[in-house]
Amino acid sequence: MCRPIGEGGMGFRMLQAFNIALLAKQGWRVVSKPTSLLSRVLKAKYFPGCSFWEAPVGRRPSLTWRSILLARGVLEAGRERRALPDNPGCETVVWKLSKKKMFSVRSVYKVVVDLDARGVASSSRSYPILAEGCATFWQRMWALVVPPRVRIQVWRFCHEAIPSMDNLAKRNQGVDTTCVFCKEVETIKHVLWECHFARMVWALSNIPRSQLDVWTEGTAAWFSSVVQRLDKKEGGRFVTICWALWQNRNKKRMEGLDQEPLKLVREALNLLFQYQDVRIKLKLGIYS
Repeated sequence: MCRPIGEGGMGFRMLQAFNIALLAKQGWRVVSKPTSLLSRVLKAKYFPGCSFWEAPVGRRPSLTWRSILLARGVLEAGRERRALPDNPGCETVVWKLSKKKMFSVRSVYKVVVDLDARGVASSSRSYPILAEGCATFWQRMWALVVPPRVRIQVWRFCHEAIPSMDNLAKRNQGVDTTCVFCKEVETIKHVLWECHFARMVWALSNIPRSQLDVWTEGTAAWFSSVVQRLDKKEGGRFVTICWALWQNRNKKRMEGLDQEPLKLVREALNLLFQYQDVRIKLKLGIYS
């Protein structure tokens, strides 16, 4: 969830990475402002005979010093020595990871998140949508004018974060995995595409079947293929109907409520068009 939106995440801030970035800011103050009170106190106590980069933890270090050292590795990755043109033989330290060569918490945060992502390489193997072509898909996905609840549901579909009966059975033995509509094994693919109820819904959606019948790998790959084949208008209808299919499944399983396929399509598209209409009016400043 802390991955950038363009990479298939929800864009939430990674608190641990942000904390390290804030600690790095204090470390950078020690390096860039050696005459400041903080720098002079820390140098006198912890590294009187060497530079900040070679300073040891020392005996009985304070929480401040130990915390700053946690971020030193990140600072080393971003620092760059520059010779001073006015003072030959003298050097200064600049931050090479920003265009203006100036230190910023944001640039450090990006470095920490990137290093963390490299350490979890298995995530792209688990979800194909997080690997090749993910940026294109998520850019198109987040650009669709659909209700937020629909976007979140699609994100959950793509990350298999859905309590379909087959997923529940992986955690608890003895779970009945049958579909409430046709008694086949309920998977995400089954609810959204294979079930006879879903087939009837898609037949009424006016989205060409040839654009939908491309489920060759997993849920994420299917969404990626379909969304990138459709234009924005059709893409909005597609993901909203997927959301409606899952909501209908929940109503049937939890409340025993039945809904006709045509009614499901009409209500899903009505929700979509109402949301889009409100967005247009808000944009034009004529909403009343």
